[in-house]
Amino acid sequence: MDKELKIVVSVFLVFVIYGLTSFFQSGIFATPIFLNQLVLLLVAITFYLLNCKQTQGLILLAYVGVQVYSCLIDGFTVSYLAQKFESNGIIELSNNTLFNIGFILVFTVFWIFAIYKTWTINKRLIFTLLQLSFLLLGLCFFFFFDLHLIGNLLFMFFAILWIWSHNKNQEKEHHVLNVLSYQLLLTVLLEGMEYFL
Repeated sequence: MDKELKIVVSVFLVFVIYGLTSFFQSGIFATPIFLNQLVLLLVAITFYLLNCKQTQGLILLAYVGVQVYSCLIDGFTVSYLAQKFESNGIIELSNNTLFNIGFILVFTVFWIFAIYKTWTINKRLIFTLLQLSFLLLGLCFFFFFDLHLIGNLLFMFFAILWIWSHNKNQEKEHHVLNVLSYQLLLTVLLEGMEYFL
């Protein structure tokens, strides 16, 4: 088991233990979902630092940028940071239309690149088209139709399909993509706890 996968499992277990503790104390399985984006950012930074010397390690650095954007789009994280730093500048930034367009572009370009990298490995067109469909539909529902639940669920379907597609032809020289799949796995697990528990 890769060290990155051990980190993902450990973080997930911490959330589960926290949820079980709250369940036995208050009767409600509540995890700290408001920390999801910050935890995902810390994990992305950790994975980049662990693998920065790997071939194609810049993919992980780009993912850190995507996670920074994700933190600044997430309402819980923005409110927490605004309260922590006693500044409304973060809230104004996250509500800025140009910032949101930048997020959509960065997010879309990064994941289309990741889909392309996976396609060059496995050459399965149907999986590539399904991934693109889930990704673009998720973005449309999230930003254009303002249906965040559906957008997040579609992104989770995209992530599961990307992980499965990538792990179908797992090879040692694609270690960075393996690490990216672990990060997506953590995203699916943490977001899944938010929506399904």
